[in-house]
Amino acid sequence: MAEKNSAFNVFQEIKVYNVLNAKHHDNPDDIEITTMEDVVYMSSKNDLSFKIDDVMNFYESQSTVNPNMPFRFDLYFTKLYNSFIINKDVNIYGTIVTHFPEPEFICFYEGVQEVDDIEVFKLSAAFEKSGNSKAATDAESEVMVAPDCQCAGYPKATKMVLDIKSRKEFVTVTVVMLNINRGHNEDLLEACKPLKEYSDLVCNIRDFHNKAKKELGENANISKEEDNRMLSGAVRKAIEIMPKDSLIKGFLVRELARVVDMCLTHYDEEKTMRLFMEEGEAKGEAKGRAEGRAEGRAEGRAEGRAEGRAEGEAKGRAEGRAEGEAKGRADGQNMLIALINALKKNGRASEIDLALADEEYREDLYRQYNIAQ
Repeated sequence: MAEKNSAFNVFQEIKVYNVLNAKHHDNPDDIEITTMEDVVYMSSKNDLSFKIDDVMNFYESQSTVNPNMPFRFDLYFTKLYNSFIINKDVNIYGTIVTHFPEPEFICFYEGVQEVDDIEVFKLSAAFEKSGNSKAATDAESEVMVAPDCQCAGYPKATKMVLDIKSRKEFVTVTVVMLNINRGHNEDLLEACKPLKEYSDLVCNIRDFHNKAKKELGENANISKEEDNRMLSGAVRKAIEIMPKDSLIKGFLVRELARVVDMCLTHYDEEKTMRLFMEEGEAKGEAKGRAEGRAEGRAEGRAEGRAEGRAEGEAKGRAEGRAEGEAKGRADGQNMLIALINALKKNGRASEIDLALADEEYREDLYRQYNIAQ
């Protein structure tokens, strides 16, 4: 069992659980902390998992909207339950049903992008349709909507498979994302004081940090060291102004160094994700222009007339640029993610900043790790 020292303890998880599940637990010993310390996506660990009432709760704090959350939570779930099977010496190949705690996946959103109070993400949204053509998809749909799902002429097994498939129940993972920014889910925040205090803390840190940057001027060239110093100051100010009767202030003061380090790490991850997007877009635009010119020239030569050549080049540039930009963004992001994971896996995390800043060095690392589009 993991120690109860997660930074997520700031939520006082038992109070959050009570509010979200209409329970009234008041004994912290009712909770068994099961947080997986070695489960990493990028550099973010599974924030908190705990068992109570035969429910395995997975809580995560996010500052970005990530539609792949169900897949990530599924990875956490699989690894944790595999550990449960090993530690409890459970026989999953026996003839008796093995009972496991029911999972519950909750994400607390604290980012700046405007989102609804509550959003639901399902793993089924990520599943691709079978078949490689529209005809295959249409044929599948035709079978799926057969009257009363009788599927005349098909075996009973076919009916059962298609019925389960129509309800997308082969694998079901649902993540509920709760927006805990100011002005959102106010009834939830009022019902759970630790959660409201955490929401205020995050908003105040953001406000103090932005104010410090504005004081230097909009066009100021702020170094990473200076930005980290301003963010550290913002964290300390946000904690200082918390009321004396705060339920989480004591924890924050005791763990101040860890809280500051957590915020700095969190901020670096947000910045890294922005760089992924920027580099992906740049590569996509360059590739799109190149493909557009090539396709345009080919079409233009085939036409053999000046008018046809001009039209072909224009069409090629437009279509090639759009397709190239989309594919380039995806390829660029995937390459960067693969590189950062490779550096961390090989104990070279300190080189990430240099790799992001120096294109020549980054390209050399791509070659070292055989990372290519």
